[in-house]
Amino acid sequence: DGILALTVRHASAAEQSKRQWILLDGPVDAVWIENLNTVLDDNKKLCLNSGEIIKLTPVTTMMFEVEDLSAASPATVSRCGMVFLEQQDIGWRVLMMSWCERLPERLRDHATLLQELMDSSLDAVFEMISRKVTKPVPVSINWLVLNLLHLMSALLQAELPLDPNTKDLPVKEKESKLEALFWLSLVWSFGCVTDSEGRIVMDPFFRKLASGQTQGMKEEFGLLCQEPAQRTSAQARGGPPSFPEEGSVFDYFPVGPSNKWEPWSKKIGTFDIPKDAQAHSLIVPTSDTVRNAFFLQMLVKAECHVLFAGPTGTGKTVVIQQQLLKGFDREKYNTFAFAFSAQSSANQTQDVIDGKLDKRKKGCYGPPFGKRCLVFVDDLNMPAKEKFGAQPPIELLRQWMDTSGWYERKTCEYRQLVDLNFIAALTPSAGRPQITARYMRHYNYFYALPFEGESLHRIFQTVLQWYLAKFPGQVSSLSGNVVKATVDVYHSISANMLPTPAKSHYTFNLRDLAKVNQGICLCSKESLPSADDFIKCWVHECQRVFQALLGAGGSCQEHA
Repeated sequence: DGILALTVRHASAAEQSKRQWILLDGPVDAVWIENLNTVLDDNKKLCLNSGEIIKLTPVTTMMFEVEDLSAASPATVSRCGMVFLEQQDIGWRVLMMSWCERLPERLRDHATLLQELMDSSLDAVFEMISRKVTKPVPVSINWLVLNLLHLMSALLQAELPLDPNTKDLPVKEKESKLEALFWLSLVWSFGCVTDSEGRIVMDPFFRKLASGQTQGMKEEFGLLCQEPAQRTSAQARGGPPSFPEEGSVFDYFPVGPSNKWEPWSKKIGTFDIPKDAQAHSLIVPTSDTVRNAFFLQMLVKAECHVLFAGPTGTGKTVVIQQQLLKGFDREKYNTFAFAFSAQSSANQTQDVIDGKLDKRKKGCYGPPFGKRCLVFVDDLNMPAKEKFGAQPPIELLRQWMDTSGWYERKTCEYRQLVDLNFIAALTPSAGRPQITARYMRHYNYFYALPFEGESLHRIFQTVLQWYLAKFPGQVSSLSGNVVKATVDVYHSISANMLPTPAKSHYTFNLRDLAKVNQGICLCSKESLPSADDFIKCWVHECQRVFQALLGAGGSCQEHA
C-alpha cells in the first residue's frame, strides 16, 4: 500500500464523531487523479489494485491544494467544489502588519516609522518592477515583500543591539539606522530582481523615493498607482544621508552611527595569493562577490533560505561554495552540496538528504544537536518536467518547505526534518523549465549580474599579473593591455555574434574569457622570452577559444 491508501484506510477507521480531512497538496496529474473519480463521486470508494475497496465515511473530506488545473479533466473538476484564491485578495499589507507585530520589544515603538516607509513606497516600486523593467525570473509583490521583511529582520538582528541586557541606541540614531537599513533592504529585495538595464532604470527612481521629495514622480516615471507620499528630507529629520551621486544605489551600503553610504568595494580588503596556488583555482574578490557573500551570511544566520539566479559565469556557485567552505563556523554548521540534472528524481534527492542526517528521536531527523545543516542545491531548475508539467524533485523539496518533513518510502512513516537551511543557484534560460512559484516563494532571491568592466579587469589582471611576475619585464608589463584587449574581444563578439536558428551555438559567457587567461597561464617562462612571443600566444589562445565557437567562415574574419 502507498501513502494515500494508508491515509484513507486510517481515516475510514477513525471515530465517526471526528471530522477527517485528507489534503493532497501538489500539482494534478491527469493519470492518477482519474483513479480518484470513484472516491470523489457519490460512491465514495477507493479501489486499489489488490482488489480491496475502502469506503470513505460521511465525515471524511478530501481536499486538493493546487496551483492550477491545467492537467485536470472536466470529470475531476465537476466532482469537486472550487475555491479560487487570488493574491490581491490577501495583499502585502497583511504580511507587513504581521511582521511588525512580531518585532523585538526594543523596536515596537518604531513600528509606525517602518509601516510608513513601506506604505509610501512599495506599491510604486512594484509597479516600476512589473511594468518598466525585465525580470529574468517571474516575481509577485507578496514574494518581494517577504524578501524585504526577511532581509530587514536579518539586518536588524546583525546591526542593532536587540538584547534587553545590552545598552540601547539613542532614539534619533536608532531611527536613522532603521531607515538606512530599510532602503538597503528595499534596493536588494525589489531592485535586485532585474537585469543590468533594469537597474539603470530603477536607480533614479530609488534616489528620488529615498529623498522624500516625491512630488511629480507619477508623471516623471509614468506611474499608474497613487504618487508616493512626500516626507521631510532625511537630513532635516536626522535620518540617513542621501545616496552619493557617483555610481548607482546598488553600489553602496550604510556604515557607522552616521549611516554614511560607502561603496561595497570597501569590504574587499587585501587579497594575498598563496605561493603554491594554481592560476585556474584563484578566486579574486570583487564588489559583486563580496556583496553576495555578505547577504548570504546575513540571511543564513537569520535562518532564511537563499537563492541566487543569473547567467553562466557570474560567480554564483563559486561564492556559495567558498562561503560554505570558509564562511560559516564549523562548530555551528554542517554543509553539503549536490547538483540537479535533467534526470534527477525525487527518490535520489530524498536519499541524498536523508543520508546526511542523524536520527534525533522517533520520527525526527536532523544534523547533530546544536548544529544547523546548510544544503546547497546547484542548477535548481534542471530537473525535467513530467508529461503533465510537474518536477518531482522540486515538489519533494517544496513539501519539506511547507511541512518540515516527508514520508519514508518503505514504511510510509512521516519523517520530520529539522534544522535545515537551503541555499540554491540556477541559470534562467529559455531551454530550462520554470520552477513553480509555490516553491520559489520560500527563498530570498537575488539576481547576479555579469561582471562589469572594472570587475573583469580586476579579476583577470590580478591573476595574470601574479603569474607573469617571474617572466621578463617586457612580458609582465603587458599584462594590463592584454587583459583589456581580451575583454574588448569578448564584448565585441558577444554583442555582434548573436545566436540565430542557423547558429544556435553562438552563446558566450565569462567562462570563455577565463579560458583565454588560463591558456596563457599554462605557458612556461622559457616559452615566452619576448613581448612578441607573448602577443602570439595571446592571439593563439583567442583563436582557440573563440574561433572554435564561431566556426570557420566570415564570422572569424570579422574579428581577426
